Amino acid sequence: MQIDLSALPQDEGPRQRAARICGAHLVAGLPLEKADLATWAGYTNPRSGGNEYRCLVGEFGPVQEREGAAAVDLDRASPDHQDAPARTAA
Repeated sequence: MQIDLSALPQDEGPRQRAARICGAHLVAGLPLEKADLATWAGYTNPRSGGNEYRCLVGEFGPVQEREGAAAVDLDRASPDHQDAPARTAA
């Protein structure tokens, strides 16, 4: 699967991008692979992306796949959007 990364704000770091991407997949009900998250979020080390993936799944739960889900909308995962999971302070 491909997603349009141009919707991501340029000033976000990998951790914020990862949270936005994970949130979009949760809202859409589409699966998310660790390697894809690492690449899309901009991690140079795939292990860092994998660690972030595990943290996000631990915080928000696994993505529940929905039948018929076809697209990920990164704008829907913005912090201002109601459907986006909110990240709690660590």
